[in-house]
Parts: sequence; C-alpha cells; structure tokens
Amino acid sequence: MAESGDPGEESPQPGVAPDAEKGAPDGRSPRFWLVGGGLVLVVVAIALTLLGSDKPKPDIITLTDTMFLTATEFPVVDGGRYRLSSVITMRDEQDPKCGWGGMVQRGEAGVATDSRDKTMEVLLVVAERKPDLGAFPDCLPDSVHTFDVPGLPSGAVAFSLAGDGEGANLSAFGYVRGVLMRVAVKDRGGAMDQVKADLVTVYNRQADKLDKA
Repeated sequence: MAESGDPGEESPQPGVAPDAEKGAPDGRSPRFWLVGGGLVLVVVAIALTLLGSDKPKPDIITLTDTMFLTATEFPVVDGGRYRLSSVITMRDEQDPKCGWGGMVQRGEAGVATDSRDKTMEVLLVVAERKPDLGAFPDCLPDSVHTFDVPGLPSGAVAFSLAGDGEGANLSAFGYVRGVLMRVAVKDRGGAMDQVKADLVTVYNRQADKLDKA
C-alpha cells in the first residue's frame, strides 16, 4: 500500500472533479459554451431580422423608369408590343374635390396588340396631393361599376367603365409606398374571369416591384 505522499499516486485537488476541464463552468467543456453562445447569437440575429422586416418602408418620393414592369414581367399577350412612357414631372390642377393636384410625377408602361383589342397597362403617379381611393372613381369622366376582385390586396379599388363598348375591362387603383398605381386590363373579345386573373397578376407584380425599389 502506498503511503500518503507517495509520488506514484496524486490526490485530486479539493473542489475540482478529476475529469473536469479547467475554466469550464458546471464541468462542461469550453466547446459547449462556444457552441451554445453561437446559437444564442444566431437566434438573436434572426429575431432582429424579423422585427426589422415588419417596419414599413418609406414612401417613394422620386419615380424612375426602372420601377415599372418590364416586357418580360407582364403576362404574355399574343401579338402584343411593350411600350414605356418615361416619367415626366408636371403641374396638374384637377378638380380639388378629387384630392389631386400640385406637382405630379407620372409614367406609364404596358403591353398591347396593334388593334388594341387586348391591353395591359400600368400608370404610376407620385403627387403632392393624394386622392382618396374610395372617392376617386367618382372623379372619372365616365360612370363606373365597382367590383370585388379576389386576389387584390386590401385597400385596392377595382372598377369597370360602364357602357364604353370595350368588352371585358377592369381597372384597379391602389397605393404602394405612397405611389398611386392604376392597372388597367382590357380584352375586347375575352372573358371577364380571365381579365380579373390578369388584373391581379399585373397589379401584384407591380406592387411587389415598388415594394422592393
């Protein structure tokens, strides 16, 4: 039997487990705390990203041609041609009851057949005075019928011009980041269900592009 103090047998130091790595609390290895700490940082980063994504983006104050849908972003129109009317700045003095006026930036993009039997068009406007969408159809020169179109975002107003002889036609107004957007779809020989589907597609694609601008 080895006597106390025999160099062949070392006694553990008081309060330290023989197998514990020095510097690690609760007997866990430093690797555990490094991995755990990294996990906490990842969770915090994800939480901050999610919180930041809920913050609304500021209004667009300068409209540019790059904000419009391109030819490939519109639905395919057989025989259709793409056109872009570049953004211009002008003073518009419409009837004050419509809530429109002052300096206005506006531009248009669309796809249409040469006969204009089928058209898909987008109008974007940044104005000093913004009209109330609920009353805006009443400011148009022709009478209109409003429609409920599933798939359009909340706040968008869809309507059709009455008695214009243009067949199936629908327009939708809405605001995206302060930009007034009008999307108009017409198919003189087409069905209203398809016009509604095209309206929703063009509207949502244009809204998404403005949101990402």
